Amino acid sequence: ASDVYKRQINVDPNNPSTASINSLLSASQVGLGYALGGEGTRMPAAIVQHYAGHRSQALDYAKYKISSDDTEGVWTSLYNVLMDLKEVENKSIGSGEQVYVGVSKLLQAYTFSVLTDLYGDIPFSQALKGSANPSPIYDTQESIYPKLITMIEEGVAAVQSGKGMLSPAVDVVYSGDTAKWVKFGNSLKLRLLNHLSKKDANAARAFLATNPDLIENYADNAKVPFGTTATSANPIYQFDNLSGRLDQAVSSTIVDKMTALSDPRLSLYFESVSKGDLAGKYIGNAPGSSEEDSDKSKYSRVGSAYASQNSPVMLMSAAEVNFIKAEIYQRASNKASAQTAYETAITQDFLAL
Repeated sequence: ASDVYKRQINVDPNNPSTASINSLLSASQVGLGYALGGEGTRMPAAIVQHYAGHRSQALDYAKYKISSDDTEGVWTSLYNVLMDLKEVENKSIGSGEQVYVGVSKLLQAYTFSVLTDLYGDIPFSQALKGSANPSPIYDTQESIYPKLITMIEEGVAAVQSGKGMLSPAVDVVYSGDTAKWVKFGNSLKLRLLNHLSKKDANAARAFLATNPDLIENYADNAKVPFGTTATSANPIYQFDNLSGRLDQAVSSTIVDKMTALSDPRLSLYFESVSKGDLAGKYIGNAPGSSEEDSDKSKYSRVGSAYASQNSPVMLMSAAEVNFIKAEIYQRASNKASAQTAYETAITQDFLAL
């Protein structure tokens, strides 16, 4: 009896030694959104001249001075997400919760696809084994993509199995709506097949011809929500506003282009200059310029659509899916369908804001 008593008093119910599948799934979804919306946005956005920081690391990115140390954060964050998702899969297989298995596989496929699109060859076949294999081999991107397609198909089948129930409170992306997860999986598959169009020109078109359920309406967009407190705030808002850095201006390249087009999204994409002679105007920094602007009197910052305190981070949208469809139809010389999908995508992108 004394041994049982000792075991009981040495267990802290507020500090469990293992995490539940519910907490792991929520954490992995939020972690994915934070990684993509944070460093996963700042660096690529600087490369394509949406951002043009004027000091420190943000300025280095604008000058294309990017080292392996700079890219390590995204890498680590995404693999941490994958470790949690793999644990969700393993625990769910043991408990027969196939819907959780399916969602985990779909999000793993998504996260691995982001990693290989960013880095090329990555650990895949031997990854996510923890201390059992701390030095996994790097698989080629060519070998990874077909396996991701298979993972997506397995994930969709598991979600459709009806075995288990995804708690709405746990699923921050779709609130437990399995039909939307099927659309997400099919849309992700279409995205990846479209990426392979120069290797296999027919794969995406053949899949689209099966009339799969896809993300085609704003209500089906896959996004990670954020909150209204400092600890739950959108990652761009945290970096640009709460950190005190004030070094992340937007680029004149995109601001000038949208201004020239009289693009009505200008006030949502960007904040106007907040003070001084330029107050109220939309001004971007020239990429590589180091003119200081800590008081926000010279340059615009990212606007409310992406950088308000509770702006969501988009994983996949109806607009993207229709842009993909437009590409597929265009390659198939179906110009009428391509035009329709293209215009639908533009309309949806405007409506999303």
